[in-house]
Amino acid sequence: MPNYPCNIYIYTIKKELNNIPNELCPISQNYLDVVLSGCLEYGKDFTKKFLENTINWTDKEKNIYWINDRKKNKRYWVKNNDKKNKIKIDKLLKKNIPNIYKYRN
Repeated sequence: MPNYPCNIYIYTIKKELNNIPNELCPISQNYLDVVLSGCLEYGKDFTKKFLENTINWTDKEKNIYWINDRKKNKRYWVKNNDKKNKIKIDKLLKKNIPNIYKYRN
C-alpha cells in the first residue's frame, strides 16, 4: 500500500444481492487461496489486516459454511497451488481467525 495520500475504491454489490455464505453457497477454500495469495504479495501484515477486516464469515445463527475444496478444484495455472503457499495460508488463517478456521470442513 502506498504511504502517501491516495484514493482507495471498494466495489460491492447491492445489499439485497449480497448473500452470506450458506449451505448451498459456502466459502470456497480454493477461492480464498487465490485472494490470500494476492494479499501475500503485499506482505503478511496486509494479509492480516485483510482477514481482520473481512466480515460475514458466518450467518445470523453463527453457522460457518466454509469448505476445503482444494482437492476437488485444482487450478494448476494459479500460483496458489504451491504447497508451501497453502501451508503459509493455513497458518495465517489459523492464527488470525482461529474461532472461524476451526470450523472449515
